[in-house]
Order: sequence, then structure tokens, then C-alpha cells
Amino acid sequence: MSNELITDLEIYLRYSDDDVEIGHFSIKADTLIKLDNKKDINYEKLMSIMSYDGLFENESFLNAAKKAASEFSLVFDKCPQLWVTKINQIDLTPIYDAHFNQNEKSKSVAAAIFKVEENEVDDTIEEYFTNTVFSVENLFS
Repeated sequence: MSNELITDLEIYLRYSDDDVEIGHFSIKADTLIKLDNKKDINYEKLMSIMSYDGLFENESFLNAAKKAASEFSLVFDKCPQLWVTKINQIDLTPIYDAHFNQNEKSKSVAAAIFKVEENEVDDTIEEYFTNTVFSVENLFS
């Protein structure tokens, strides 16, 4: 996986207001965002991929996510959000699981993905999701 483009993503939908998981979907998108060697993935790289300047500025990603999200009966008053849980072969579900289930094993894996010390992982996860989770409403505006 050297300099491959991000094309395959898995995304969970959750309601922010009542903290309920709605479902998940997989999409293919021609993002033109390069993914370096998996060993080079860390907190900063993931933040740059998931930022508004990364995936959420990419028209192919936005169109694919909008199409997939429109298959759900969403209640926009409950603030549905997109949570990216996989980028190509990189599984980010341990980060998601650590955040919602406080699973210690997942926290350890999340620390390894982010390349941070385990005593820093809770704060890192919180900051990561604060900056990388976006409202579904943004797809439809």
C-alpha cells in the first residue's frame, strides 16, 4: 500500500443528540487523496485525511456519502453524524469502539493507530472526533 488513493470507506451514522447508532454503509469514491504506507498512519495524518480540506472537501466522497445516507430515514432534528471507521484496508473501528464502549483493548489499538502513549489516548480520541465527525446535514446543504 504505497501511495494508493483512498477509494474505499466505511462509515457509521449516529444521532448526536441521543447518542444512538443508526447504521453503517460502505462507499467507493475517487478521492484523489493519497494514502502513504500504512506504517505512516498516525494522528496527524488521519486528521489531515478527515478534515474539511481532506475527505469533506472531496466531491466524489460527498456525493457517495450523500447517496448512501439518503437510504436511511434520518431525523435531522437529532443531528445525524458521519463517523469514518475504515479507509481502504485501515480499520478505524477500534477508535470508534474505544470512544463509545470504553473498551480497554480498543483503547490500546487506538493508541497504536494514533502512535501516542496509552495515557494520552482518551484525550487524543476526544480531540480526533471533535475535529473529524461531521453532520449529515452538511451533505444536503
